[in-house]
Amino acid sequence: MKISNLVTAFVLSLSLVLGACSSDTPEKTVYIKVSDIKKETINVDGMTCLGCEVTLEKSISKIKGIASVKASSSQNNVLIEYDKTKTDRKAIIKAIQGSGYKAKD
Repeated sequence: MKISNLVTAFVLSLSLVLGACSSDTPEKTVYIKVSDIKKETINVDGMTCLGCEVTLEKSISKIKGIASVKASSSQNNVLIEYDKTKTDRKAIIKAIQGSGYKAKD
């Protein structure tokens, strides 16, 4: 495995561990192949504040295979990195809609 792949895998793992520290679930380290990571930006209608961002991030983070998620009410979008072998855009959009927001394709 290349050094850059190891560094990326480490950073993603660290993100997952740090994200888990703020939740009610026990810590769990998840390893994802760099080649399986997909990055997407999904535009979202309805976010107006930091509380909306947190709600959306928590909802999306519950999906198996999510490596990172960052919602922005000021930019009306969500930046997501996920393992494309474990989830897909459709599941993410379903989570967004389930949180009361509208995902724009």
